[in-house]
Amino acid sequence: MSTDLETCLSNVDDLEIEGHSLHDKIMQIVCLITNSKPEEIKSRRRFRNYVNARTMFSALMRKFTGYSLKRIGMLVDRDHASIMHYEKNHNDFIDTDFEYKMMFTQCEALINNKLDLYDFSSQMTYIESLSNDLEHFKKKYLEYKDRYQMLNHKYQKLCKIIND
Repeated sequence: MSTDLETCLSNVDDLEIEGHSLHDKIMQIVCLITNSKPEEIKSRRRFRNYVNARTMFSALMRKFTGYSLKRIGMLVDRDHASIMHYEKNHNDFIDTDFEYKMMFTQCEALINNKLDLYDFSSQMTYIESLSNDLEHFKKKYLEYKDRYQMLNHKYQKLCKIIND
């Protein structure tokens, strides 16, 4: 079903993807690795190789484009809930299905090698951590501000007592 990474990478130059939209480029790469066709990925059929290709396509679109679930669903003639299901299955397949993991890794390598796309998932994790840090520092700032006001109030009282 899948080819080895070296063969795919050697055929990268033969892969004509210029002039297509980003989702078409990712679809072509998934089709190359999974030995399937776009119409098979979009079909209602539930053959394992079609489901795997659909799941990979959805995961790659989320990872490299940041497209919404609804938008990805429209590309494979599914709704957002199906894409959520594929995302869950993708994580399970990565952990348990060696062949799926190898094909997905090959797709990622081709995308990184051929398309030079930005990995949105790692950037989203980074942004979330920055957001958490910001919330933490806001909370600390408010605590210190309250403490400063309390100490300033005590200082003013002491100054008033000393001056009287």
